[in-house]
Formats: sequence, structure tokens, C-alpha cells
Amino acid sequence: MFGEFVTASSSTNPVTSIAICDDGDIVIEGGYQTNAFNTGINNVLINAPFAPDGDRDETYLVRMLGEGNTYRTHAYCFDNLQPTFPNSHLFFIFLFLLYIN
Repeated sequence: MFGEFVTASSSTNPVTSIAICDDGDIVIEGGYQTNAFNTGINNVLINAPFAPDGDRDETYLVRMLGEGNTYRTHAYCFDNLQPTFPNSHLFFIFLFLLYIN
């Protein structure tokens, strides 16, 4: 998953790019891509998973100061497959039993 492109144009006001996994998924790892670090002040303030609801880490956040650096966040997500219809686990058990017979 990718966050939006943002440009850090100030050495005092940070900008933030956030990559959000699908609902129920969990961030495994993340980071950011940049066009180039220009001369001047460039500080990465936060580069970590972030749990906005405090329940699970499904968001990766990068906050940066800089003078003219454009970047975006990326996240690698664990795909926590959710049942798509009620009692789907029973359907898979049925298929397994059908397979072994």
C-alpha cells in the first residue's frame, strides 16, 4: 500500500504521509520513497507503524522535515483474510471432508 506524495518544504513544520492497509490487515514493515534529499535540513521524525485506534497496527506513518523533499510512505501488509459469507469456515470443512473421502 502507498500513501500520498507530500513535499516537506519547511525545516520547522513537518509533513506526514500515511499508508493504510485494508481493514483487518496488519502492517509488517514499511518505509518511504523520496525523489532525492536536497541540501539543507532533512529530518525524519517518525518512521514507524502507527495504531490510531490503539487496537492494531494497520497504518504506517512517516513524518519529515525538509527543504523541498518529496516523498511517500509505503507499507507491506499481512493480508488477514476475513470470511466473505456467514459460516464460511463450515464450507471449507465440508470441502476438506469431501476431499478426503
